Amino acid sequence: MEAIVQLTADPQVRVTIEATDMFSDTVSIVVYRSVDGVETTVRSSLMAAAAGGWTGIDWEAPVGPVAYRAEMFDTDGNDLGSTISVFATLEYSDSDAAWISDPLDATSAIQVFMSSGSESAQSRPVSGTTYALGDRTVVLAGQRSPLTGLHADFETLTAADRQSVQSLIDQTGGLVLLRTAPEVPLPRLLYCWCADPQPSMSVMDDFEQALWSNQANEVSEIQGPPAVAAVPYSIYEAAFPTYGDAEAAYSTYLEAYKNPPS
Repeated sequence: MEAIVQLTADPQVRVTIEATDMFSDTVSIVVYRSVDGVETTVRSSLMAAAAGGWTGIDWEAPVGPVAYRAEMFDTDGNDLGSTISVFATLEYSDSDAAWISDPLDATSAIQVFMSSGSESAQSRPVSGTTYALGDRTVVLAGQRSPLTGLHADFETLTAADRQSVQSLIDQTGGLVLLRTAPEVPLPRLLYCWCADPQPSMSVMDDFEQALWSNQANEVSEIQGPPAVAAVPYSIYEAAFPTYGDAEAAYSTYLEAYKNPPS
């Protein structure tokens, strides 16, 4: 496997993954990312067709170091084993730099900057009930919850970014993915519900910079491919009216996926 970091923000920083070193009878794969010992799936690779190779983009690649591996499957769904892990690092200039995005839209990420205070009040309560049994008191406890009531305040630097974040919150109902640098004491891939982020602006800078008061509750990893693809199939249809036109432009499906039409 090969992992290629793409640092341009058009539409966002990301990692392109290419798998060609697979067993000959591989027909599908699942690619896993490992971040700080936590393994999650690359959502564009869930049982993805991989006969002859596969390439895809991790639109949710975290800031900082990450490792990738591919689990291979044959035509009957038998697990053939895993590729060797490869490593990539999304470089960053400031430890407070972060990305906020709609987990269902691969093109939606907006860069923000985390405010101090995210390290405080990290509550993970356990639900439970105490019972009195004679002269003893016992507890029936459940599982520890994800982060709740988290102070995930952040800053946008321009009016355009502020409006983009507001549109994102309106579009998702507050369900977002927040990706922070390793120094920030939060999960680097934090899927969370931000019910009411509140921006505060100042006339002193013409209402450009905004400080967002944002309380977040962690939710489970979003699974399944994004609903909005970065390069939809309609782009290929517009560029190549017939299947023969596409065959003339690309020698393989893998090549077409790696190099979409402009």
